[in-house]
Amino acid sequence: MSRSTIKSFNVSGPGHPTKHYMSPVLSCQTRVKEMIEGEFYFVLHAPPQSGKTTFLHALTDAINSQGQMYALYCSLEACQGVTDDKTAMNRIAVEINTALQLSSNNNLVSLALPDDRPPK
Repeated sequence: MSRSTIKSFNVSGPGHPTKHYMSPVLSCQTRVKEMIEGEFYFVLHAPPQSGKTTFLHALTDAINSQGQMYALYCSLEACQGVTDDKTAMNRIAVEINTALQLSSNNNLVSLALPDDRPPK
């Protein structure tokens, strides 16, 4: 077996089924898509390295491939530990804008981000 075909346990970042051992987290994708279509909220809660990010990337791809809605994956880890509301909201806007720019859907426009200058 060549090195490129040997699977391993991923300990950081999204998993890739051809490279990493994966848990069956993708099996609940149909139920979550039904909840989204029904305009329900859902919480994805699981232990570290259990496939949450991988699931969200796969769900985003599945939703976008149907062409009826557009899903955008955006991590808000940059807001961890931020206690100031203004700073947190600015970081959220920056992260969403970055995700939009990195998105494969070129029909979306970037957000007009406010600058950090205090009002006059």
